[in-house]
Amino acid sequence: RTGEIGLFKVRKEEAIAAGIRRVEAVCGTAAAAYVSELAEQLRAEAEQLAEKLALANAELSKAGAEPVEAPVPAAEAQAAPNLENPTAIGGVNAFLQALENHRDALKNAAVEADKRLKKAATGAAAREAAEWLEAAVAGAEGDAPKRLVARLTGDNPALLQESLNGLKARQFPGVAVLALVADGTVHLGALVHPDFTKAYQAGKLVRELTALVGGRGGGKPEMARGAGGDTGKVDEMLAAARDKLAG
Repeated sequence: RTGEIGLFKVRKEEAIAAGIRRVEAVCGTAAAAYVSELAEQLRAEAEQLAEKLALANAELSKAGAEPVEAPVPAAEAQAAPNLENPTAIGGVNAFLQALENHRDALKNAAVEADKRLKKAATGAAAREAAEWLEAAVAGAEGDAPKRLVARLTGDNPALLQESLNGLKARQFPGVAVLALVADGTVHLGALVHPDFTKAYQAGKLVRELTALVGGRGGGKPEMARGAGGDTGKVDEMLAAARDKLAG
């Protein structure tokens, strides 16, 4: 009797030839086990995403930014249907769809939280760069060109680019080499005023200096970026930069 088949659930459907499709399905206790396994997987993914969202929201709160509201699962996802009832397939599908929708909503919320974190970090880096630049530009050595070699404090790589952008916006009349260490990586940037690119080229400076910290980089004559992994040689690299600019 077909009624003895019990719960029936399609696992996979795919085309194998023109006009021919292959359907893989399970029934009875195997179907119930498959549904339980799928539900557990969706719950586990949702739990991981919820933890990620909570951590991101905590960082957003520290940064004074608005956190992302955590989505609430639909009522259909709250309780599993009776898997022993062969007529419950409609409820089973609604249950699994609700779990999947909740997982996807959490994923979207986590992505939005990451976007807000990056925006907050960029804003913080811009403020830090503005505060640092005033003193740095005033203390730059030399004259025609001015020379600025410095290691930035903090561990936000965005601060390096914001500092380079700030120097460019101020039309810094010289050559600047800036370094920052974050997450075990040496980040390096160079800026050269257009009036001095015949004597110094940012791309060349970065290529030569990043080689000292086991990395590489390059860019245009007026601005370039690079990175390396040997954080123990940052001071040596900056000393080499000072020598190059003094020559």
